[in-house]
Amino acid sequence: MKQMAFPNRKKPERSNSGLASLKSEYAIAYSVLLILFAFPFLFFPLIPATDLPQHISQIRLLLDQLARPDGNIFIGWYSPNVLVYFIILFFWQIVSPVMAGNLTLYLLILAGTGAIFFYAYRLQRPVETALLASLFMWNLNLNWGFFNFLLGWPFFLLWLMLFPSNPRTWRWFALALLAYCLLWSHALWFMVTCFWSAVYLLFQKRRWLYDFWRLSTLLPAGIYSLVWFPRLSSLRRLGGFQLSPRWANWPWERLVPHRLVDQFFGNIRGPVEGFLLFLVFMWLVLSFLTHRKNLRKQLSPVPLSAAFTLFGIGLLAPDFFMNTLYFAARWMPWGLALLMLAMPVPRIDRFFRLSFASVLLLSLLVATSAAWHGFNRLEMKNFMTLIDQLNSQNQLLQLDFEKTSSYVKGRPFLQSVAYFQAVKDGEIQFSFLQHGNGIVSYKRPIPSAWNNKLDWQAESLKINDLYYFDRVMVQASDSLHTRLAAHFGLIPVTLTGRWRLYRIEADSIRALDQDRSILDLYR
Repeated sequence: MKQMAFPNRKKPERSNSGLASLKSEYAIAYSVLLILFAFPFLFFPLIPATDLPQHISQIRLLLDQLARPDGNIFIGWYSPNVLVYFIILFFWQIVSPVMAGNLTLYLLILAGTGAIFFYAYRLQRPVETALLASLFMWNLNLNWGFFNFLLGWPFFLLWLMLFPSNPRTWRWFALALLAYCLLWSHALWFMVTCFWSAVYLLFQKRRWLYDFWRLSTLLPAGIYSLVWFPRLSSLRRLGGFQLSPRWANWPWERLVPHRLVDQFFGNIRGPVEGFLLFLVFMWLVLSFLTHRKNLRKQLSPVPLSAAFTLFGIGLLAPDFFMNTLYFAARWMPWGLALLMLAMPVPRIDRFFRLSFASVLLLSLLVATSAAWHGFNRLEMKNFMTLIDQLNSQNQLLQLDFEKTSSYVKGRPFLQSVAYFQAVKDGEIQFSFLQHGNGIVSYKRPIPSAWNNKLDWQAESLKINDLYYFDRVMVQASDSLHTRLAAHFGLIPVTLTGRWRLYRIEADSIRALDQDRSILDLYR
């Protein structure tokens, strides 16, 4: 195909020696981060990423399905949202299941950071721009363990680099493959890529042939997504999940300072994230003030347009849709990272800029490590000891009465029960099999005989729910542990710790009043 001219804004001119120096700076900085980022992921056994246990549990279920096929279970090797499971499966072969999850998360953070560095280098931004943009890898998507969503970020940055380039035959195939990788990583990234691509071309000089050439690269993956989505929707509807959009906050309410901190970071508790966000905003203000006379020439239009696209979604989209948490907020940290790449650095001393960016990133890493240390040392101290006392024949119910952590945000204990399924291959109260978008899922959902809200609302437990399990793992205060065991006839297996294991004897609970519930303890 003949090369076609397409208008692009010129990058700043740099000499060969300048480019070599810039490349060296980026290589050194990324190598240092590769080592520093390894510390929290490899040193702490349990990472407070909510969905992490369910993701590694999917590999256990996959291997079980391959060994002992179940006619009601579907393996979606090429379905949207499943690419990350190939990474987990690779690590599963060489390390323990828990470490496989940790290494996968480490690799996702490295890949996202590497993509930021590569894009910043392509834009010929100083290395401090990439360092500051990398702050926003440590965000609520990491905190909630949205593995497949994290994987979509580097592919999106690659799309931003390739899509505006001059059309060539090989580039069409590269973009079409990249579009499928976006869909294979997470369907939402593919959806947003389609939207941004259309918006970007809308503001370019109209060249119908070129525009069609670019947008046609989305068609193969787009057709596949249209075939896949009705199946996902049907499975979730049959599974009893709420699919309708829901707004918890109006757009202007999302701009309240503490909500902005939770949207742009949303990882650890304490003042660190708020202070860092304030300093980043000051950096952007200083950049604007020192370049205000020629700011338009200094801006990079592609990342800027992508940043405002993601900000628009973050402000206007529903908070919850298709059983997807943080449907809107999950885009905000990526938007701010792109804004950092789009803006020129402030015209101040280079040593100060580099020191400022390095100190901010190091501060966040230290604060995160301290939070994860507290989470492991105090809140999950004896958790894996309880898992070791179980076997594959057990049916385990988790009841979490603490719900939140003193160190990290969100609900880090929500899916902890899935560690049991991943490590011991036992049965648990809820699995991502029921979600319909993992690498293994039900063809037709199986309704739960027990209350399916127990993972979110342990206080909704009734005695009838206990008949379907033979072990209960409870996180609660000492006083609640004592009252809970007596009230439901639970037999303690362990006697100390915030996490405790109980045995359920069917004969014991049959002798109790069958109308008993947790609410009785609070009357």
